[in-house]
This record gives sequence, C-alpha cells and structure tokens, in this order.
Amino acid sequence: MEPKLVDLSATFVNLAGCGVGDEVVVCLSEALATNQNVVDVDLSGNNITDVGAEHLASMLRRNRVLKYLNLSRNALADDGVRWIAQALRWNKSLSVLSLSSNPFGDRGVADLAKALTANETIQELVLLDCNMTCDGAVALAQHLHLNTSLLYLSLPFTMGYRLIGEINTILRHNWLRAGFVKQSAKSSKASERLRAEKEQSRRKMWRTPKPPPSDAPGRNGEFSSTQLPSQSSQWLDKSLGATMMYLHLLDKTKPRRPRKTPG
Repeated sequence: MEPKLVDLSATFVNLAGCGVGDEVVVCLSEALATNQNVVDVDLSGNNITDVGAEHLASMLRRNRVLKYLNLSRNALADDGVRWIAQALRWNKSLSVLSLSSNPFGDRGVADLAKALTANETIQELVLLDCNMTCDGAVALAQHLHLNTSLLYLSLPFTMGYRLIGEINTILRHNWLRAGFVKQSAKSSKASERLRAEKEQSRRKMWRTPKPPPSDAPGRNGEFSSTQLPSQSSQWLDKSLGATMMYLHLLDKTKPRRPRKTPG
C-alpha cells in the first residue's frame, strides 16, 4: 500500500493485515508526527521490525493527539520495544498501546516498566502472547508503584495467579485515584465511609446463618460460617476475578440445615 493512499484527514488509520513493512512505516511516521487529526492507528498483523519501531518512536515524541496505537502481531524484538518505551517517557497523549504477539522478551518488558514510571497518560497496555517470563512481570510490579495512570494491563496467564494478583492490587490504587481524584476531601471521606459500611453489612450478612430447628443435633466437625469471610477475603484481594471464586466457595461451604432424625 502506498503511503499517499492513506487518508490523514480522518481520525482513524486502519492498515491492519495490509503487509505494511518498515518502508511504509517510515513515511507514515513522518506524516503523523505533526498531524492533528488522527487519534487511532491500527498497524497490527504486518511486517514491522525494530527499524520501523524506531521511526514510530520518533513520531510518538512529537505527536500530541494520538490516543490509540496497535502494533500487535508484528516482528518487534527487545530493541524495537526499547525505542517505543523511550518515546513513552515524552509522549503526553497516547492512552492505549497493544504490543501483543511480538517476539520481545523480558528485556523489552523491563524497558516498558521503567518508562511507565515517567508516563502519565497510558491507561491500557496489552502484552499478551509475547516471550516474557515471570522476571518481566516482576519488573512491572516493581515499577508500577510509581505509575498513576495505568488501569488495564493484559499479561499471559503463565505468569501465575499470585504475581498477577500483586499487580492487580497495585492497579487498584490507580482505579481509586481515577474515581476520587476530582472529589473534595470531605466527599472522598464520605465515599470511603459508605463503602466501609457496605462491606461491614455484607460480612455481617454472611456471618449470620439461618437458625437451626430447636430439636436439631449439634454440628460437630462442620465448617463454621464465621470463618468464611476472613478466608475468602484473601482471594478477593488477589485478582479481579475473585468475586466468582468467593461465591463458588460460599455455595460449597455454607452450613446446611441437618435432617431431622426419625423417631
């Protein structure tokens, strides 16, 4: 596809799966560097290498309007991701970046993690199906404490639930900032108090089982419902999907009313 066929007066440039190589990316990057219209660029499923990534990084340093950039399913290695990461330190507009299905590894992820400490606009980062290991995820967890904008981070499930749970805990602080940052201190305290009251009411509800019949035998050896909230809350704080796990656990461990003995 010739660069001159791309309409840069629109807000969306879709070149997904068009066989775009580094030559086209060089021309496109030069045009987008000063463009004031395009906010969404999809370059997924092409043949972009580290050479094209270097020019895209140069564009990201100068561009002030681009919000979404999809570079998934290309040929970006660690060096290419390093160029993109360095540009994120200076970019003030990009909010969504997808780098899925690229052959970069832990070194590229570490560069991204360091860049996120200086970036204030990235809200979603997609790193699925790349060559990262737990070392890359640990690097993300170590640097995300200094980031205040990231809300969504997609990682391979091979990272392990415990590590992903720790990252989710860090991202939850950004969610709280995003939800209460525009409220006054008095309103924020009231919201926090209301949430605490709802949580206390929920726990009290689960801790109060239905009273058994007066002639029912004792529950020797059965699970006590008072132990459930303290144990399930550990899973609840680990991952975003733990709510379903909590309900599943509750259904299995909730004390059942014993049958009446004949006679």
